[in-house]
Amino acid sequence: MEYSMSHNDASHIFAAAISDIQGFWTTLVESHRASHTIPALDYTIEQIVSLLTFWLPCTIFVLLEVLPIPALRRWSKRHRLQQNAAPWTAGDLWHCVLVVGRNQLISSGIGLSKVLRGKQSHSFEPPIPSIWRVLWEFAACFAAREVLFYYSHRLLHHRRVYSWVHKVHHRWVCRILLLYMVLFDDVDGKLCRFTAPIALSAQYAHPVEHIVANLLPIALPAQILRIHALTWYAVSCGELLETSIVHSGFDFFARLAEFHDLHHELFRVNFGAVGVLDWYHGTAFYRSRSCKVNLEGSQVRAGEVNTNIMNQDKIE
Repeated sequence: MEYSMSHNDASHIFAAAISDIQGFWTTLVESHRASHTIPALDYTIEQIVSLLTFWLPCTIFVLLEVLPIPALRRWSKRHRLQQNAAPWTAGDLWHCVLVVGRNQLISSGIGLSKVLRGKQSHSFEPPIPSIWRVLWEFAACFAAREVLFYYSHRLLHHRRVYSWVHKVHHRWVCRILLLYMVLFDDVDGKLCRFTAPIALSAQYAHPVEHIVANLLPIALPAQILRIHALTWYAVSCGELLETSIVHSGFDFFARLAEFHDLHHELFRVNFGAVGVLDWYHGTAFYRSRSCKVNLEGSQVRAGEVNTNIMNQDKIE
């Protein structure tokens, strides 16, 4: 006997699922509230989110290039955005892991300090937020993060700041070539094209940059808006997945990484995450498979760089 699910059946299943989630969340929050351990619960979930949406995707992207499966390696190489970039070594990878681990210790230390002070950063109301509240809070945090990230990123590219702070992020596979960069006064890495990122290098940064450009643009809007904890976890998941994907160096996911990968290749373009402020300030740059096209539609030959964009040293 065939059975087809009706609209009412689907509605009942959805309502039951929401009820189960609501019951679980209420029990979880109330039990921790009774023992005054809400900050500890928040900290624990944040660490789980980081493991699942940053470390796990980064590990998968690395395995695509190191597993001894010829077909997989050919497939991953075919989807590499910077085909001529210098390959990273095991030493580069472990160095990256150590630097990222240090930065994550900074993040964890900030979170742990809130636990020790008993500080609750987000709303832990027992009722789970409505879909409309989640969408509004998510959109507000996403927009605020774009603004804060774009301008902090532009500031980090100022000559007086770049060589001391942001160069660390851009040179992650250039440690062996540092002497070359110094000898040729290659402050921006224009002569050193070994700049293809990998997913894990998303958080390979100077501690100052990690706080100013990685943490604050995400955490500050959430703190100011006092968003619900569940929305905060959704925002964290989205941002961590996004940054691992755009630094992956692969053209998967509708070529999502290409916009930011061009920033690592050309240095003075595509400072934001989505391109709206880049379009507004004239720093947006896009390259198709056959040519480079800025978002206003003008084309240049492959290999050329828009000198007006590349000569911008500070926020206008």
